[in-house]
Amino acid sequence: MTTNALQRMRTGELALGMFVAELDIPWLDSPFILQGFLIENETQLNELRTLCREVMVDRNMSIGGHFAPQKREKVTGVSRTASVRQVDTRSSTATHSRTSPSPNSFLKVVHALREGKVPPVVDVPNAQSDSPAATHAPTQSKPAKAKTPQKHYQQASVSFWNRLYNWLYGLRTPQKKNADSDLIKLQKTAQAHPESMAALIPVELEIVEVYPQFAKTEADTRDVFEKIALGTNVDLVHVSQSLDNMLQSIERNPDALLWLSRLRQTDDYAYNKALYVSINMMAFGHFLSLPRKQVKDLGMAGLFQDLGKIQIPTEILQKPGRLEESEFLLVMQHVQASLDTLRSNTDISADVMQIVAEHHERFDGSGYPHQLAGAGISLLGQIAGIMDTYCAMTSDKPYAKGMFSHQVLEHLYTSKNEKFSESLIDQLIQFFGIYPVSSLVELNSGEVAVVIQQNQIRRLQPRVMILLDTQKIRMKSPVTLDLIHSPLTPAGEAYRIVRGLPPDCYGLNPAHYYD
Repeated sequence: MTTNALQRMRTGELALGMFVAELDIPWLDSPFILQGFLIENETQLNELRTLCREVMVDRNMSIGGHFAPQKREKVTGVSRTASVRQVDTRSSTATHSRTSPSPNSFLKVVHALREGKVPPVVDVPNAQSDSPAATHAPTQSKPAKAKTPQKHYQQASVSFWNRLYNWLYGLRTPQKKNADSDLIKLQKTAQAHPESMAALIPVELEIVEVYPQFAKTEADTRDVFEKIALGTNVDLVHVSQSLDNMLQSIERNPDALLWLSRLRQTDDYAYNKALYVSINMMAFGHFLSLPRKQVKDLGMAGLFQDLGKIQIPTEILQKPGRLEESEFLLVMQHVQASLDTLRSNTDISADVMQIVAEHHERFDGSGYPHQLAGAGISLLGQIAGIMDTYCAMTSDKPYAKGMFSHQVLEHLYTSKNEKFSESLIDQLIQFFGIYPVSSLVELNSGEVAVVIQQNQIRRLQPRVMILLDTQKIRMKSPVTLDLIHSPLTPAGEAYRIVRGLPPDCYGLNPAHYYD
């Protein structure tokens, strides 16, 4: 989170519309499972005053009179807030930002990327943003197969995900009398301070903005891999410059690069994973408010921490079954091989070298090469390790499909303080959120949608693109909705998410969401 607007406050001074960034007790000891939330009702205020004496309030992410505006910068003619945090109008009739894209602009950008083309400049109308579903007549396509959500998703992690959802949605809907009065207060304070309505840059606009730098990083990284495989010297200056530009994009909207890393996949698993890990490590570091240099160091380490695997036979790297002891010993040597390769390059800092050296060490001392444990592993080394694991488990391999994001997060959570520390796992879950980008969700209308952009203040109100209508029939022209603006269902209710779904439910294929 941003830190330049953090203010320590006694809980007795808190008010509706303030964004609580830190508690004076561990988050896991409180009912507030996701770190950072907007105070929306008296129930939350009472909880805070009972549990805490002081909290840290982030003015950048508060609303109404509690919002602290950030200086604005101009990027290709589009005005953007430096803090890139999104706040809520809580009104379905509010005037939207000038940077609001047209309803199908996200799909246009995705189609171009999937076809290997440069994404087009999308429309930026001056009026309304993503269309409410009540205003469109769905064009039906072929019915999706009636495959219901997997039992694993309905009952997974029994207490954790249910507790997470129940807290997030439960505290947002207290008794009707309180809910109405609290909502009215928030709307009045927000409307009295229109400067706090700045929206997070729409993800498709940021994809168009950052695509040239992403493509350049792709080319530079591929060149490094190929030269190292041939045993020739490499120059990392261009890679370093590209990482600087990608970091600026993450600061504006981290979802854009996360989408690019998913959509621009090649047949080279090692190369794909390097970019995927690098982007996720930088985005996670930015979320943790690490200094900019450390965030860039994470990105550089993520690109090259597995360079040493070039020397390992492909049949071992792609072996579907358990490795023999001799094979595993050979794989373990890739850490030292990566360090040896990077050490010859003066553009690699000692901090990056340490991250690479520690990315396979584990919290319980079971890692390699030095069996470091606990605080013996640097914070950046621990971040590299957990993100490398997450990316490996969610990535498709030549011999196996990747796991769903929810499954991996559940797995990590149930093994806390073993391979990774509990606090780091907690932060990782908060980073991805209950509905990560590209995850599938069911709406209260019965429609099924894919999450295309997060909202860091209201975790249950992301931007979504509807894929299936109420009859679970594939829509020929998917429509995007920004739930932060409370668009209305055909029945006249505000849209909301009722549950997460597995990516392949109702006959959907994740590879064809955007066809």
